[in-house]
Amino acid sequence: MTRWNDLVRNARIDLKLLEEGGRWIDSTPDGVTIGSLSLHGWEIHPVNVSPEVSGGRDCYLVKVNYELDLDASITMKWFEIGIALTTDGATAIIVDALPRATHAAAGEETYTLNDRLHFIPDMGAGSAHVHIPATTDLVDVFGIGGKQARWRRQAKGGVPIRPGSGAVWIVTLVPKDCPEVAVEFSARYSLRADDMVPLQPAHEPVRFPLKLRDRMHGRLSIEPTIAKESKEKGRGSGPRVFICYAHDDDPHIRLAVDFCALLVQMGVDVHMDKLAEGPRMDWGVWAINEIDEADFITILPSPMCKAAGDGRLPSQIHPGIQSELLIIRDKWHVDKEYWTPRLLPVVLPGEKLENVPTFLQPNCADHYIVDELTEEGIKDLLRAMGRGGSGNRPPIR
Repeated sequence: MTRWNDLVRNARIDLKLLEEGGRWIDSTPDGVTIGSLSLHGWEIHPVNVSPEVSGGRDCYLVKVNYELDLDASITMKWFEIGIALTTDGATAIIVDALPRATHAAAGEETYTLNDRLHFIPDMGAGSAHVHIPATTDLVDVFGIGGKQARWRRQAKGGVPIRPGSGAVWIVTLVPKDCPEVAVEFSARYSLRADDMVPLQPAHEPVRFPLKLRDRMHGRLSIEPTIAKESKEKGRGSGPRVFICYAHDDDPHIRLAVDFCALLVQMGVDVHMDKLAEGPRMDWGVWAINEIDEADFITILPSPMCKAAGDGRLPSQIHPGIQSELLIIRDKWHVDKEYWTPRLLPVVLPGEKLENVPTFLQPNCADHYIVDELTEEGIKDLLRAMGRGGSGNRPPIR
């Protein structure tokens, strides 16, 4: 009898080729195998979370290592792995997953869990540290919030996929006291046309039980304590800053998140949408509260930010940034003397001064060009926030 641990350790999908008609090109039952995708080295961490967030369910942080092995003669354009979780009579929910989708080369990242069970960049306050190595691959992620998460990896610039090891992380909610979940491990891939004609890829999902409690990694209990959106946190350590930016594309969002992490390191009490994600909320009300409570608002210029700030976007395009800038512009119009020193246009690396919205006076009022995301690179901005010199914040007048 195959032991359960062996079953998990040997979870493997053979990557094969079929004739167009669906018949194996080889008469043997195994067909023609060009490689494999396998799982190994599971880590399972129970997560302590409030019943209001979990709905009375148990929560686990799970790491899954995988290995792509390919025949040396095969050129793979992209591959995809999928992990679906189910339990007896109920569906496990994958609340969040890593790595994130990225359409550009990404450096190594460390994440932690916020109190709503979402991965956010680690800013030194959390206890769950999840490391994602640097990659030049393009990554697409599907299915977060459901029972299955899928990751598709494609090498940049048409370069073939390289075999090797990788890892994914998921946060999942399962029924209370659930001892195990059923895992369905699936794969998809695409080869160079010359390698396939007249064949097509074949892949058979692998299913097995995953015992949650027996596989807990060191029986480590993780408290998600990162970055709560409360007035008390950070009030004594630095100014409260709201980051206003448009979701132009993934690189711009990543740049905004990196900028946020740097400000936190400098003792600033940062508030942005990526730190507030979680249960369904009214984002319009959230934005009004954040703008009202902020000591300073940093506006991160981009083409979409400029178009929204100048009122040149149709109302259905990026309504979030349009609403935020409308509120900010209205407040500035009513009391320019108060708001001008509190609205700080910050031009991040790779962005342009010309994308500062016109009402922020890019040519006749101060702006802050950041050539690199370092303490030295944002020293003028920190000084504008009262964080220069000794680092003590002067009173906000």
